[in-house]
Order: sequence, then structure tokens, then C-alpha cells
Amino acid sequence: MISGIRVGSLVSSIRLFSTCKVNFTKIPSTLPSKGLISLKNNSNFLKISGKDASIFINGLTTIKLLPQHLKKNQTTISNADINNENIVNSIQLSNDLINNSNWGILHENEEFDPTNEDELPMRLGIRRDGRYSNILRANGRIFSDVFIYPTPFLGNNDEFPSYLIEILNKSQFKPLLMMLKLHKLRANVEISEINNIDSWFYYDDASEGNEIYDSLLDQYFANANSKDIGSSKTLSELFIKNKVLFDFDIDPNSILGLAIDQRNDYFGIRILMNEGSVPQIHNISEKDILPYENYTNRRIKYGIVETSDFANASILPFECNLDWMHGINYDKGCYIGQELTIRTWTGNGATRRVLPIIFNEEIKGLNDSYEKLELKAIVGNEEVEEKTKEEEKPVYNPFGKPSSSSSSSRPRRDVSKVGEVLINNGKEGLAKVEKRYFDWDNEESKQVNVVHDGKLYNATINTNVWN
Repeated sequence: MISGIRVGSLVSSIRLFSTCKVNFTKIPSTLPSKGLISLKNNSNFLKISGKDASIFINGLTTIKLLPQHLKKNQTTISNADINNENIVNSIQLSNDLINNSNWGILHENEEFDPTNEDELPMRLGIRRDGRYSNILRANGRIFSDVFIYPTPFLGNNDEFPSYLIEILNKSQFKPLLMMLKLHKLRANVEISEINNIDSWFYYDDASEGNEIYDSLLDQYFANANSKDIGSSKTLSELFIKNKVLFDFDIDPNSILGLAIDQRNDYFGIRILMNEGSVPQIHNISEKDILPYENYTNRRIKYGIVETSDFANASILPFECNLDWMHGINYDKGCYIGQELTIRTWTGNGATRRVLPIIFNEEIKGLNDSYEKLELKAIVGNEEVEEKTKEEEKPVYNPFGKPSSSSSSSRPRRDVSKVGEVLINNGKEGLAKVEKRYFDWDNEESKQVNVVHDGKLYNATINTNVWN
């Protein structure tokens, strides 16, 4: 509970924290055990509402918003196919309700096995808490990572669905808004920019905080308990009434959206409030209001990358661990960028990923947490050299050797470069790593060299946060 705090002075101090620029800054290496962080100046919001809102968003994002199952093999019927049909049929949501009510959002947890009948109830549910996803370009590259919230949190009596889209990559907000309006065509939706929202991130690593996190997923926002609109609304109201997270003084109508940030277990909770409102949370006092850099530091510790960590790069969703962060459903059908994404998933998978890296020694003179640092293979790594030689073997040309006028002399690839650090707090960071050097499917950690000012420093790539 935030006790004895004047909301006006608190908001002023938070805005002072939030005005810090993301680039050219130093992220602290230590992180308090709990905190409430304003994300206001680092997110943009769109509101999409109307009878076709659910269908429209479903065709743009990597997550499933409509209860449907598409068979991958059209010539056979497996037990998994039958179970998946039963899962869809367990959801009490007609087309009329999808178009003519503020019904909420569909949650599908693909970690539960469709061949195991005991796990089927936990796989699909209708809920009022938001979801993480990606919006892709037509070429399969990421436009932006987003959170999608049914709004308001407790619902209303509107005769159409309504959603808030939190755009995590601010630099892509205007192009994304333009793209959405181009794709609207005859869809019965309204797309508007929303500026009067305060976005908050809350976390608590104490046992009490973990118990709250577990109770949300096991009771109030559990797919098994929420199969229809009435159940999802009742559970959301009980969550407020039972003071699970918020203090009793909070106005439930001030909560525009809420999401359990499940990009990694126990990472935190996102809360959308009316502008100027501060979430009244148990055991959170004024001293627990933290600068934005602590959110970035927590992402580093939990291995969570956002597209804003890249400098205008063309990024594929699996490079950003979209699958590991529960941001994709594989049987939802068509959406923008789906073809390349599914081809990557069913093929050889990603050739590079963003992974946690720990600096084994101090990197001297490292003052900018966003400075890109090259990763170099440890000298004498024969396996890497062999993989690279295999990749660079010339392809057979049935038309003979190209003429000298058409041939080009490409610079020889630097075999030793195996990735780069995107962001760091001086002791650890997030690094884009090539699979030819570190096989994350079969390895848990590996030594690597980090280059800074022409000097090599030893570091360890580690995937413990994902195991």
C-alpha cells in the first residue's frame, strides 16, 4: 500500500524519473527486490474498437484471438486434433458475442499438451487480462512488440469489443498506425491514438510477491476457470474485491487494463491507469517508485529482449525469442508475416537468438549501456570454423563459371565474430548470438570474448533463465 503519499507530488517525481533518455545512459547493475515503475514515456497506445475489432487484430498479430483450430495435416485425424477441437468447443463464445459484446481476450497456453486430456482445460480460456504479441511486416520482420488489453479491465456494456494496444517500440508508432489504417479497408473498427494513459510495471521478488503471482494464474486468471464471458468478468471483479494486489482505496474503474507479463516466469505485472493515477499496491511505498532504468535492468536479468534494443535492425521474431516468451500461436491461421514465421518454425529454426551474457571481468571504460559490443569466438574453436566452412562452400552452378564482368569479390567473412551485445548493465547483458557458435538447444553455457576499445574481455553466454 502506498501510505501517506500525495499523489500529485508522487506523479511529479515519477515523471522526473521517466524523462531520462533511454540511450546514452548507464543502467545500474543492482536491482531492488520490489518496485513500481512508470512506463509512460516509453510506450505509445492505440485503441481499436468496433464490431470487427477482434477479427481485425487477429489478422495482424502473432497470437490467436479467435477460438478456432486449424489442422496441420488434412489427410489424417489424430488424438491431438480431436482434443484440440474439444478445447475450442469448451469455449462458450459465439460469433454474435465476438462481434457484439466487449467479451475480453482469448488466452491459449501451448505449453499444455493437447494429447494429455488432464491438461486440456488449462490450454484455452476467455479472460480480461492482456497478452504479449508481435505485429509483423509482410516480409516476416518485426514491426513492433505489443501488449493487447481488453479495455476497460472490468468490462462494460458496450455492444462491441474494445482493446488497447501498447506499442513497446515508440520509434515504430507512427508507421504502425499508418499501416493499421491502410489495412482497415471496410472493417467496422475505429483506430485512435490515446495519450491520457499511464502505464505501470510492478514486481516483487519476495515470497509474498511470488504467491500473488501464482494466485493470479492459478485462480483469478486461469484458463480452466474461465470458459465464458460471465466467468471472466466475475473472476476479475473478485480479484479487485479480494484485494489480492490493489489496496481497497483504488477505484476499479480507473484500471483501463492489466496484464501478467508472462514473457518469463515471475517477471512482473503491467497496469494501465487513467492519466495521473497511481496504482495503490500492497507493500509499495514512495521509496519503491523506481526509475525506468530498473525495468530495463530487470529485463536483462530475465533475458527479455524488446525490439527497441536493436538499432533500426530488420529483426525476425524468433531472434527475439517470441516463442520462448509465449507470444505466438502456431495453429491460428493467417496473419501478416505468417508465411516466413511458420516456415522458420517448421524448418531449421532460428540461426541466431538474443541470450543473456555475463561479463566474467570488468570491461573498463564502458559508460554507455547501449553501446554495441562485438562477440568473438574463443581462439581455436574448431567446431565453429568447420560450421562456417560448410556454410561458405560454393554452390554448384550448372551454367558454368560466371564471367569476370559479372563476378564480384566479396570480402571474406570474419569467422571469429559470433554476435554482439545489445544492452548491458556493466556486469551482464543481452547479446545476439549465432547458433553456429552456441547451440542453445543442446548447451546451457559457453565462454566467449567481448571486444571493447580493441581489447578482449571474457564472458559467459548463459541460458539458465530459460531452463
